[in-house]
Amino acid sequence: MWHEERLLIDGELVDAAGGAVFPTINPATEEVLGTAADAAVEDAAGAVASADSERARSVARRIRTGTVSVNGGVYYGPDAPFGGYKQSGIGREMGVAGFEEFLEIKTLAEPAP
Repeated sequence: MWHEERLLIDGELVDAAGGAVFPTINPATEEVLGTAADAAVEDAAGAVASADSERARSVARRIRTGTVSVNGGVYYGPDAPFGGYKQSGIGREMGVAGFEEFLEIKTLAEPAP
């Protein structure tokens, strides 16, 4: 993925040189992390690492991105939906959610007997 990279340094969101994006964020609070993550324009995937697994899962749930690796978990597989939020596009590939992207759903309504 290539786009403008943003880093959180000492509580201040800073534009960085573009390139392959692997920004490292070390926030003082989870609220600061949320602000930095929401500032991103393309959010296909992210990662959270912490010695406190419960906190890592809590932070991962708040990040507006299609997939999040928590403490090195591998999220890509044929049964796991993959897709982004924001300018990364809407919709999913893989898994049941990806299959459902190809379905046309119809509701039929008849009067009760």
